Amino acid sequence: MPASEPRPQDPPNAARQRLAHVQQALLACYAWSIFVVFILAFFIVTLPLARPRMPRRLARWTTRLLCRLVGIRITGIGLEQLPATPHMLLVNHASFLDPILLTALLPADPGYTFTTRQELRAQTLLCPLLNSVSTLVLYPSGGRYGLNIALMKRALRQGQNLVVFPEGRFTSKPGLLPFHSGAFVVAAAAQVPVVVAGLRGTRRALPMGHWMLRRTPLSLWIGPTIEPMSGDPDAALRMQVAARAAMLPLCAEGEASDAAPRADPEAKPAA
Repeated sequence: MPASEPRPQDPPNAARQRLAHVQQALLACYAWSIFVVFILAFFIVTLPLARPRMPRRLARWTTRLLCRLVGIRITGIGLEQLPATPHMLLVNHASFLDPILLTALLPADPGYTFTTRQELRAQTLLCPLLNSVSTLVLYPSGGRYGLNIALMKRALRQGQNLVVFPEGRFTSKPGLLPFHSGAFVVAAAAQVPVVVAGLRGTRRALPMGHWMLRRTPLSLWIGPTIEPMSGDPDAALRMQVAARAAMLPLCAEGEASDAAPRADPEAKPAA
């Protein structure tokens, strides 16, 4: 009787890849479960608290604990260089993890006001949570450029520090996208400095269009502070060019294919 042929087995590499995929899926499920629980708990706890100091401290502690539980190492380099006076922190945008990492690493007192556009209906559900940590929700793009400029100027003149993603969006491909001009128009008009910073690792940890989190080190690198030149009509443009040149090495991703500096079509000098 002929001996039966041996059953073909998967190559070792394929088996290891499947095992790694399963482990990554389990990590993602674990991380998202913790994230949802933390968000609900944070929402319930922060509603009665005084705003925004205590919620910001709690948000920083919560996000740091979240990273520790998931097993992601976070590092802030140069945080001692942040000015004590009101300023605008410009950071590259690479992933939905960016605000979480910034919340975990940036000082909570006096803290930072994040800026975001009201582009999605789902954001309406998060408004109470965003308001608890003093998030500045801007108008959607299209016809309200001047109103957004005024909102940001008022926040700075009230002594707030703003976090702005000058690219305005992010993609799945690495590389620094063109900058919008609004942040620089605001900084020049309000005569406040901009601090350039770079995020590393967030795009790899949670790429756009993916839900499975990867364990990879995340870091925030604080770069130079750029002061606006009083009386210079081209101050906004000069700051935009200088900030982009400073951010390129900080984010360590190089330039995107469409990397030329641009100005918003509605942009006008702000008095």
